[in-house]
Formats: sequence, C-alpha cells, structure tokens
Amino acid sequence: MVEDCINAGESQRQCHHRRIVLGADVMQEIWSDMHNTQLPSWVSSISREWSTTSKLSADQTCVLCTIHLPIMLIQLWHGAGKRMQSLLENFMDLMNAVRVANMRTTSPGDIETYNTYMHRYMVGVKSLYEDEGIKPHQHAVLHVGTMLEWFGPVHAHSAPYYERYINFMHRAQINRKPSKTSRSRIRLSVTLMVWT
Repeated sequence: MVEDCINAGESQRQCHHRRIVLGADVMQEIWSDMHNTQLPSWVSSISREWSTTSKLSADQTCVLCTIHLPIMLIQLWHGAGKRMQSLLENFMDLMNAVRVANMRTTSPGDIETYNTYMHRYMVGVKSLYEDEGIKPHQHAVLHVGTMLEWFGPVHAHSAPYYERYINFMHRAQINRKPSKTSRSRIRLSVTLMVWT
C-alpha cells in the first residue's frame, strides 16, 4: 500500500490519510447511532464520545465491536467502494470469530467455524495491509481454536476473569503499605471513635 501511494505520487501524509479507517465522518455517524441505540441493562455501557485513543475495558471493547460498529459499518460501507466492502467483510470475519469464541458452550463444529473465520480474517488482513507484518496478538488468536479444544469455552479462562483478578490485586494490600481502602477505613474508625 505504501509503495502504491509513493508510485501514485502521493506524499506520506496523503498516504497515511488514505489508510485511516475510522475517520471523523465515520466516528460522527457511530456517535450519533450510539445516542439513538438503547442497550439492555445487562450490557455494559460505553461513553458515547469514545475515540480511537480512549481506554476501554475488554468488556466495553467487546460491546463496541460486536454491537455498535457492525450496525454502523454495515450501513456505511455496504454499498461503498471495493476497499470499504473488503474492510467490512474482514471486520465481520473477525467479529464472527469473536462471537463463536465467546459462546458458553463449544463443539468440534464451533472450533472449525472459529478457525475458518479467523483464517479468512488473517488472509484478509495480509491482503488489505500488505506492508504490515503479523503482530504477536494476531498470531496468538490463531491458537484460540486449539485452546477451545483443550480447555473448553473461553469464559472460564478469558480476559474478563483475569481483569477482575488484577483489579482485586490492585485493591489488595500486599506491600505493607496502607491501601486507599484501608486508609478510608482508618479515617472512618477514627471519626466514629471521636463521635462516641
């Protein structure tokens, strides 16, 4: 892609601009749609003004990528140019793989479906971004099918479990220094002692 830009006489900045997928116009449409979408109470909410630089939790990212983005990107890119349709197909392959991987049950058929979607996604990434190499996390997702086969459904060993555990460890007092929670308990105890 970079060579194509240079050969076409475009500057590096113009080439970079052409590679932007979620530009200001797409983001505006997504935010507008999020304002008009009512989610069930059990689905995590996301700040309606999130951006590509926002820090989202794994659960919020999942909601964004499996609910909000498919709704809007299908509307925006379905009838667009060939590249946008290819990006949409690639994104939907990834989301279908995520959907299959996050089911509460798994079977040999589910594993085969996951592997098919993920393989098609990776082939699509290589053709859409020819100048980019495979990243470690992209390589790792190719092994999720094996993990589903060996360990069963992902919910037992998934990132949200580890995020909750890490959150617990952040709040726990493990270095002999009072944590924020223990300091507030001490203040509350002292206040109660003063009032009694």
